[in-house]
Amino acid sequence: MKYIFCSLLFILSTLLSFSQTTTVTCSEFKTGDFAYLDSSTNIIWRIKRTAKHQTEKNDKEGIVIKKKIKWLSPCEYQLTQTWTNSKQLRKGNFKSLTYTIISTAGDSYRYSCKCSDGRKIAGTVVKMPG
Repeated sequence: MKYIFCSLLFILSTLLSFSQTTTVTCSEFKTGDFAYLDSSTNIIWRIKRTAKHQTEKNDKEGIVIKKKIKWLSPCEYQLTQTWTNSKQLRKGNFKSLTYTIISTAGDSYRYSCKCSDGRKIAGTVVKMPG
């Protein structure tokens, strides 16, 4: 009897642990207003994202960057810079980067991005109340 009880307890705990695995839900981040901290400059960027476009604004330096967004899968998207008012950042026009949402938590997500030069970038984007 003790063996059966222990076996049932083990099976139940195993089933519960599998049922509590977290699922990454990316659909709520496809449109809206967001913000992220650029760790290299310590500046907050605001993002306005629609189904096909994304505008990023750095209010501290007055920089605006416009990008085209293409969703490759539910949790992976490609951003192609199409315009900026910053002469320094214009070299990024028409270049694309692919981002992967690796985890979500409430109104934020963590992403990773592999740059064309081989560097990896990671960060957090927060959805702003709207």
